[in-house]
Amino acid sequence: MSRAKQVNKRSTSTKVAAPTINGKKVTVVEKTVVVLAQLRKVGNETPTRDLVMKMCGFTKPSSFNVTVGKEARKKNALVELPDSKTISLTPAGIEAAAEIGDMGEDTITTDENLRRYMKKIFKIGGNAEKMFDFLCENGPATNEELAKACGRDKPNASHNVQRGTLVRTGLVEKKGSGLFCLSSMCSLSN
Repeated sequence: MSRAKQVNKRSTSTKVAAPTINGKKVTVVEKTVVVLAQLRKVGNETPTRDLVMKMCGFTKPSSFNVTVGKEARKKNALVELPDSKTISLTPAGIEAAAEIGDMGEDTITTDENLRRYMKKIFKIGGNAEKMFDFLCENGPATNEELAKACGRDKPNASHNVQRGTLVRTGLVEKKGSGLFCLSSMCSLSN
């Protein structure tokens, strides 16, 4: 690959937008605290880090885990890491959540709210949104059924790229039987 193509490729890569709450930019820790408080209200006091990371708008765990790991090691930490997969608020985090505020229009109390929020965070629209909505309403589906949900007779390369977006964000999983279904992060009970 030529140097010019390498530079151009780097400049076109997408970056995750800074976390926000009610349109106001916040730190990753502040967003994490508010998301954890939101999940706590619906009975999920120790969610998976993957779910919280995705609800904060991140798709790659490395920087998220470093950030929350540093926070968890502080003397008056707002979050704690009970094991290698979960995260929860400390008593100081519960207090801080009240000071930071709630998620306003992004308040999550049902799976439907969570799915709407995830579509917003990952900017899912167009045919990818049609496929996601189809899975929300109908459950697991074949690639052919997802293509039909987008008004196509059969899957094509464009369709597969759009479906791949849902898989890459972690919203959708492919099962061994060739079916696509919503991942566990689209449900508050996980």
